[in-house]
Amino acid sequence: MLKSVGVIGSGQMGRGIAQVAATSGYFVILSDVSEEALDLAQKEIQKSLSKLHEKGKISESPDQIFSRLKMETTVESLGVCDLVIEAVPEEDESLKGQVYEKLAPYLKENAILASNTSYIGISGLGESSGHPHRFLGVHFMNPVPLMPLVEIIVGDKTEQDVCDVAYRFVESLGKTSVTSRDRPGFIINRILMPMINEAIFVFSEGVATVEDIDKGMELGTHHPMGPLKLADFIERTAETFPKTFEEAMAELENLVRRLESGDIPLDQSIQAYERGRGTGLEMALNNFMEKHIRSEATDLKGTLAVAQEKVNRHLESVLQQTPSPSRRLKEAMTYGALSGGKRLRAFLVLHIGELLNLPERVLLDLAAAVECVHAYSLLHDDLPCMDDAPLRRGRPTCHRVFDDGTALLAGNALLTIAFQLISRLEDHRMSGRCCYLISALCEAVGSQGMMSGQVLDLTEKVGGLSLEETLVIDDLKTGAFFRFICVAPAILVGASEDLYLALEKFGRHFGHAFQLQDDLLDLGDAEKDGKMVGQDMERGCVTTVTLLGPKIVQERLTEEVKKGLKALSFFREKGFLLEALIKSLLRKTS
Repeated sequence: MLKSVGVIGSGQMGRGIAQVAATSGYFVILSDVSEEALDLAQKEIQKSLSKLHEKGKISESPDQIFSRLKMETTVESLGVCDLVIEAVPEEDESLKGQVYEKLAPYLKENAILASNTSYIGISGLGESSGHPHRFLGVHFMNPVPLMPLVEIIVGDKTEQDVCDVAYRFVESLGKTSVTSRDRPGFIINRILMPMINEAIFVFSEGVATVEDIDKGMELGTHHPMGPLKLADFIERTAETFPKTFEEAMAELENLVRRLESGDIPLDQSIQAYERGRGTGLEMALNNFMEKHIRSEATDLKGTLAVAQEKVNRHLESVLQQTPSPSRRLKEAMTYGALSGGKRLRAFLVLHIGELLNLPERVLLDLAAAVECVHAYSLLHDDLPCMDDAPLRRGRPTCHRVFDDGTALLAGNALLTIAFQLISRLEDHRMSGRCCYLISALCEAVGSQGMMSGQVLDLTEKVGGLSLEETLVIDDLKTGAFFRFICVAPAILVGASEDLYLALEKFGRHFGHAFQLQDDLLDLGDAEKDGKMVGQDMERGCVTTVTLLGPKIVQERLTEEVKKGLKALSFFREKGFLLEALIKSLLRKTS
């Protein structure tokens, strides 16, 4: 629980943050190297508090509030603070690094460090602070005492509990927070600055006067302040904006040159491409995507390997932290869940979730849950009462290593872990959505999905099935789960209906294509594929291949891939990795 707050920098933003924190009951230390700046801050804060008190905006006396505020010229005193907010000038980014370096020896072990930056990358600042996991952006709007919004910026390594503390802190100030990933301009300035730039261009081109531009936006779009008036208010002049814009364009043109020369590796190139979107270099970057990223990423080998490693590490950690009085059960669970595999389902969760700006920590838990469900289904499929498979991914199946009962219960235990992982995703931004997600998972794997498909499959072994019935089984056993996987991130972000439907369609066609590919792979090579092949033929099972023959199944597979690609048109160029993934199903069978 936060009790004391430190603020570094006593300028307009720093003193405003210190004032609202003290007003909300926190003990506050305002630090600045300049005594003159602190004297000015003291006068401005007292003046602001007096005005607010006179207008009835605050009930506590200014003197009582100010008694909780201490002024210091050194950072040593900030060692008692639970939260330290840096609000030094942004013109020189290195200054922030110098502040963090001086502060580091005095910070409490669990203290949170935040920056009030409006545009500098939070992940980079976090690294320079030496505490990237406990670092984030807390961007207040100007003037701080009056503006009700605070932008929370989450760095690449920011821990969720740090974010949660920041959200509660902002709420305790009587303000509302919005969350942004660490991207240039975040939310507010990424939208605001291009608007101001355009207003300047409209004026410079002689389209309209300053007064009419501001009046048009104020009365026509209900903006409380016109863009040019706002530019003056935030201490930017009409002359500096074009210069800033030109500098940004020059930097991005240099970025394109570095991308095309191969100076930036592929994984960084994709991030750089995203940074360049919407800046006026869209055409050049699109061309770069076509020439370089698309062609290299189509293989997917490196991308899938990174996701596989992340998920394996996280899943292993989850299993290690799951208590069980039975050592044998835990060993069987681990054997079943960590038996290899490309983690294709987890990759879908991670990549779609990244496209929707979900935090990686949330995505890893969701991906691990999906892999636990998949492992449960494989453990049960391999049992003697089901397929009686002796081999899975080149290793003896779980029931052969342990016994039938242990393998059955290990599968059940993994399924319960999946629900446990999803239930812990709940936070203030996903209120109610986890319940919806659990309901969707139950539908996908329960009597409306996977389990009914398995029962129908058992019935087929007794009496045989038609093509239509076989397709229904495939849709229930495979398609339903893939649909859930693709829409799960959309459920968590409360996505629009159009986005949800696009992902559902992609999941449906991907699932159908995956099953058709699996039927064709049953004709393959056991040593090469790392699993038993020819089993469907040997047991006399009805599949699309036995009913239609390989050629027609290949044609159907191609058609499903085309439909999946069409569903991805919603994402435009951002869906290129998903396009490559579904196309890879064709290459594996050719």
